[in-house]
Amino acid sequence: MMNLTNKTLSGIFIVLFEQLFKRGFQGIVTIILTFFLVPEDFGLMAMITIFLVVGSQLMESGFTQALIRKSSLSKADCDTAFYSNIFLGIISYLILFFVAPSVADFYNEERLIEIIRFVSFSTILNSIRGTQIAIVTRDMKFKILLKINIY
Repeated sequence: MMNLTNKTLSGIFIVLFEQLFKRGFQGIVTIILTFFLVPEDFGLMAMITIFLVVGSQLMESGFTQALIRKSSLSKADCDTAFYSNIFLGIISYLILFFVAPSVADFYNEERLIEIIRFVSFSTILNSIRGTQIAIVTRDMKFKILLKINIY
């Protein structure tokens, strides 16, 4: 069994590689999108990004961080975090769903309604995986996280 120092150093390098991979992949996707989208469409994607970030922040209420930091973890703790995250993910989605027409009016771009409603569904999907990611992070199984994020 590895000692804590070796686990920490290994974790640092794995997480660094994961972040570099994710940023590189996002950069490549962005470059590819610039070829396929006209500037107006690319601007629409930039407009909704802020709303996705807000929705994700509404969903991430700190339950996953609490799971990581708690000294002893029970099944009730995990269940509470899991169902709370799902509930908050649904609430975030509903807020974005109903705010979409106002955002479209503000930007004077009707296409934003459907785009925001479709893309903001990812807040629900991300809320489902939050507790599992927290447990794997807590156990310092960074290789598993790397595999999850790469696949």
